[in-house]
Amino acid sequence: MVCTLRSLRFQIVEPGRRTRTIEIITILTDADEFSREDIAQLYGFRWNSELDIRSIMSNMHLARVRCKSPEMVHREIWTTILGYNLFRTTAAGAALLHDKQPRRISSTSTCQ
Repeated sequence: MVCTLRSLRFQIVEPGRRTRTIEIITILTDADEFSREDIAQLYGFRWNSELDIRSIMSNMHLARVRCKSPEMVHREIWTTILGYNLFRTTAAGAALLHDKQPRRISSTSTCQ
């Protein structure tokens, strides 16, 4: 099977940090339909989703479910996600009060 890929290189510039270069390889090859900016935005969404999943698994102790039946596992997962969303909503409120980005508010600061 032959697959056509598209390679895009981006500079990540964050104040106070070194500039990083990332390369995104995608199957979204139509540049008219998917601009560089679209691909960068999609990558940003994906990256944040992966960070959220990692955070849920580690901070909310979901790396190992404790329930045994499928119904209770389902409940445990949804309850944990509900708790995480409440936690992130609190962080977003704190970020708004202090004029910061919600992802810049630490877990410890949110709890305090």
